[in-house]
Amino acid sequence: MAVGWPQAPAGRTVEVRAWGEEGAPRWNVAVAGTLNDLRFPADGRWLGIADRELRLVELAGVGRTEVLRAEGNHGVIRFSGDARSILTIDGKGRVLLIDRASRKEQVVHCCSSIWGDVEFGPGETSVIWAGHWPGLAGLRAPGEVERLTREREEMTFGPIAVDAARDRVFLGSQDGRVHQWRWSTRERLASSPGLSGYVRTVSLAGDSGWIGYSAEDGPVHLWNPETREHRVLEQARATSNLVWVRARESMAWGTELGHVETWK
Repeated sequence: MAVGWPQAPAGRTVEVRAWGEEGAPRWNVAVAGTLNDLRFPADGRWLGIADRELRLVELAGVGRTEVLRAEGNHGVIRFSGDARSILTIDGKGRVLLIDRASRKEQVVHCCSSIWGDVEFGPGETSVIWAGHWPGLAGLRAPGEVERLTREREEMTFGPIAVDAARDRVFLGSQDGRVHQWRWSTRERLASSPGLSGYVRTVSLAGDSGWIGYSAEDGPVHLWNPETREHRVLEQARATSNLVWVRARESMAWGTELGHVETWK
């Protein structure tokens, strides 16, 4: 498990800490500037870190670091299923596709927002981005852009979750709701009940059909788009992204006290 501290008290070094399953600390890695994102690939061998640099840290051993991009202020890091391709948004708002082996970069789209999000679409044949005007582009023809909204919107869309099995794409937004689209037709469907604040994180609850979403330091909301059921976990105050832990069939998140909570 890895926990990052995006904002550290004055005089304290911002760092990422990793522990083994046995609970023993493994390594600490100093953050370059502001910590924007942490992400594991599917094989769990590395931890991706997005800050001023874009880096991979090997979880085994002493935390060997591989720098993919030295400068650029990266907002997110996302892995393809085989971890050979990596997506990020740089400080100029460019959506970049990076080949891990060669470090070759491809500009998929310009420009989104560094505070938006980017994800591989179902089947990993396209890339979806958020921001003020969310859209997508096929990896075989990156110049051809499709928009998910008819026009640029005043609000910014942020976190993205893809449910390929149900043909759905979800985007959290500054209006406090999660908006959904049918992937195959790009049809915009019903939105979730709103919360107070911006939606900072969205996560699928495994294969259950439910999604979790939350504002910063707000209660965790659960919503089933098919049944329209909605629940609020008032005692669950998330200050990190929500993560589905498949092995435990539970949702996990970080708290302002530095703890990691899990709820079934």
